[in-house]
Amino acid sequence: MEVNLDEIYYRLSDSIDYYFLSSKLDLINSFLSRKYHVLGGFKLNLKFTDEIISYIDKNLSEIKKNNPFIYSEYLIFKMMTADNNDKYFSDLQSFVLKNIQKYDQQSLEQVYFSMINFGFNKVAMGESEYLNKLFGIYRSFEIKGFYSDMENFQDIDFISIVIASLRLNKISWVESFVGKYKSKLINEFKKDTVNLIKALISFEKKEYDSAIEFLNKVNYQNSYYYLKSKETLMQVYFEQQEYEALQSLIDSTRHYLNRRRDVLSIHYERYMMFLKYLGMLLKSVYTDKSNLIILKKELKKNINVIAREWLMEKTEEIVDN
Repeated sequence: MEVNLDEIYYRLSDSIDYYFLSSKLDLINSFLSRKYHVLGGFKLNLKFTDEIISYIDKNLSEIKKNNPFIYSEYLIFKMMTADNNDKYFSDLQSFVLKNIQKYDQQSLEQVYFSMINFGFNKVAMGESEYLNKLFGIYRSFEIKGFYSDMENFQDIDFISIVIASLRLNKISWVESFVGKYKSKLINEFKKDTVNLIKALISFEKKEYDSAIEFLNKVNYQNSYYYLKSKETLMQVYFEQQEYEALQSLIDSTRHYLNRRRDVLSIHYERYMMFLKYLGMLLKSVYTDKSNLIILKKELKKNINVIAREWLMEKTEEIVDN
């Protein structure tokens, strides 16, 4: 049987080209994802970026049909660089869910976390409608069996799902999710992750004594566990009108933040704003409400503050009373 060497070389060339496209796009998007505010208007200066995007633009139909991962990486690139990035987010979500059987688990996880990180950046920038979009991804991917196929769950990813869903008051869904997948948490963090999550659920249910009980069981594996636990405990103290304990906790947390300012990066500013505004809220309880007008303006302006919605809710409650 005569071998068609030309055809073999063409196929080999195509395979190399697509490997290059896939690898380079993956690298580019990984670089972009490390930039906190790359959402539109960011100019990337990596070799062959323009050429790759131009090639895909010209062959978009073929790539969309035959190379779902490259097409997904293309949409991720657009999602993080184009002005109309909401459109690319929606296009990516729709495409992945319709073609989910065409991805291997590793590729699917890459695309999934790109969507999730983008959504959380949007939420952090004040676009709270992305909470519903994130929850839509969580629910759809669970139905498709994505989480069941994951080998393990990183603790912060697991907690993030819980926090976003609880902000939408999806308590029953969260409890079911935690019950199904907590076994996939890495053993080193499992106990503390579950206790922190139970505290968050209890707080959402207004079961404040239970929240404190679970928070007392959390070991501070790192700054995240410490700050999330203290943030929740401060909210509990405020709801229980334990104002002296709250003031003491505000002071000790501020000292903690100042000692770790360099390593906390952007989170330092976000938590310091939370402590500042919570202090203003506490002052309004003890004295007059005149500073609440300033507080409302500050919260409206500073969209990155931790627990912003809760602070706004408590501010309105005091004003109305």
